Amino acid sequence: MTMTKQIAKATRAAKDSEGTNKRSGRRPTYVVTLSDEDKEFLSSVIAKRTAPAAQVTRAKIALLANEHVRLRDIADELDVSNFTISKCIRRLSPLWG
Repeated sequence: MTMTKQIAKATRAAKDSEGTNKRSGRRPTYVVTLSDEDKEFLSSVIAKRTAPAAQVTRAKIALLANEHVRLRDIADELDVSNFTISKCIRRLSPLWG
């Protein structure tokens, strides 16, 4: 199984498909809950010196989302766009919105 599929599997297993709308007109905020095994796997991806940068970024996004960090703050921390963050979450968890 490729590393991308393993990352997708880890985040898909943690999905909360309902999302929440705190105010009308706002986009849903997805809650990511990872198991200890998934966190360990994603941390190992980040620690690998030979892992492709895109996989490391996706792993960091999943771990930060698990800590309930706002998408905007994740984007600022990783120096990527908000669109990239939301696209990554949708790509890793195709069952979400």
